[in-house]
Amino acid sequence: MAMSLAFDDLRYYSDQWADNQNITPAQRQHWPPETKLFEHWPSNHPNTARLLLEDGGDGEPVFHIKTRALQACGWNGDNHRFLDDMDLLRACRFLHLTPERTLLLLMKAQCERHYYDAAQLAGETQLLKQYKTEDYQDFAASRNQWQGYKQGFYLGYGKRLALDEIYDYLKQENCHIGYDDLDLFESLYHDARFQSRFLYSPTAPEITRFLVNKDAETQKRLLANDAERQRHWIARHHLRVCEQDITQVLWEQDEQRFAIAKVHADYAIALGAEELQRLQLLLERERLSRAIALKEAQPELTQENIHLQVEQHLATLLTAIDQQQMWILQGHALQICSLGGLSPIGGPIDPGAIETYQQQSRQLIRELRKLTHPDGTPLGRRFTPQQKQELDAFFDHIMSISREDICLGNRTLERLQRLKAQILELYSQEGLEVPILLPPEDLSFSELCTWLEERAAQIKKDISRIKDEMLHANNNPQYQEQLGVIASEANIKYARTILEQEIATLEAELQPLREHYARLFGDNALPCAI
Repeated sequence: MAMSLAFDDLRYYSDQWADNQNITPAQRQHWPPETKLFEHWPSNHPNTARLLLEDGGDGEPVFHIKTRALQACGWNGDNHRFLDDMDLLRACRFLHLTPERTLLLLMKAQCERHYYDAAQLAGETQLLKQYKTEDYQDFAASRNQWQGYKQGFYLGYGKRLALDEIYDYLKQENCHIGYDDLDLFESLYHDARFQSRFLYSPTAPEITRFLVNKDAETQKRLLANDAERQRHWIARHHLRVCEQDITQVLWEQDEQRFAIAKVHADYAIALGAEELQRLQLLLERERLSRAIALKEAQPELTQENIHLQVEQHLATLLTAIDQQQMWILQGHALQICSLGGLSPIGGPIDPGAIETYQQQSRQLIRELRKLTHPDGTPLGRRFTPQQKQELDAFFDHIMSISREDICLGNRTLERLQRLKAQILELYSQEGLEVPILLPPEDLSFSELCTWLEERAAQIKKDISRIKDEMLHANNNPQYQEQLGVIASEANIKYARTILEQEIATLEAELQPLREHYARLFGDNALPCAI
């Protein structure tokens, strides 16, 4: 996506001065169209930009800082300075920016300061240097640290202007057109946070579509009657609640996956070797029995043909063995990490860093689910069958817990990021844009309310389906059995005794089968066991 800094956005809006259709006659008189407005922002400029008394302003300079301080807001050096919230608000008032563009600019400026402070606290001086370079767009879009700090951002961070304070200023200055109450403005804030829209540059296609959609919604709302506005407010509020609910449920589902994976790994630590031996003996018994039965029924079959037919009937057992081997590896990895006390980035455990890492991972999981879930992909029906199959495979991969995941006790960010890159490439190959879940622009206000209601209803169905998936996973017989076994040392000892008895029984059953197999296929027969 096309990203930019708040300082760059301010310069962009300033450079549009000559084409700004909302400039008042008084402003035109003081600062004609040919004025290089950006140079007039500092308070020490002879003709500094002011909120004119004749336009209802206070007559004071827009910015309270002088030339060198404003220049420092664009510096890449160690003396970098961040734009002040109130200065930015006054600049938006001066430029007659819409409430939407004003909020996006304030969110971006605050997020930049949040990121800077978080990185500085973590001692990531190299990141700070990269942050203030021309590579910022690529850096911010790809670096793990940025993704984590971005998720921890909220408006009002660090005693800066909160959402209600921004709204109060806009309302006081009569710049809140289309947002008659704070709830509507809060809805705009949540929409801007979705997919980090506030980070886009003012000219990015994503932000253009977003603003056109919001403008159309505002115009329809202004023309609606009280009953329609009430319905719209209820629909938006309900949708926001549903979005919060599904975020919580998805988090709970991922926690459940880790809990189940941990049970499998702990079981593998205790009894994995015995369980794997039992499965391997079962597989050998099935192979021998089926091969003998086929040879006796059809003596003309070669050993190779028989083995091909036998393998087709053993998929379930082979999958179980692969699964058990994976759990054993996960158990070994878990033991190593537990002894070493490693964090996701390989150093000593830091609770704060772990929490940030988890936030990054869960945000990626939510994004990936929206892109790949069979029932959650709005554009899914437009993919080819092969591409749809690939998306389904990606979804299954996302839902699985890898050995690295279980070792770290959290998702492996690098794996999720690679998956996201591959999924986005699939979208690109089809010539489709990533769905941004905005209502069509040609809807009437009543149809818009219906769209919001249907979107909320779909999310509620998704929540119900996720809860069903969780219930099914929790009631899985194998999981419940292993959970009971690892509950105590006595249970483990008893289960080991049972497994050893089963292994002895299987060994006894296999000996005559092996001899019979050798008689049918000869001493030089291909090995049938694992």
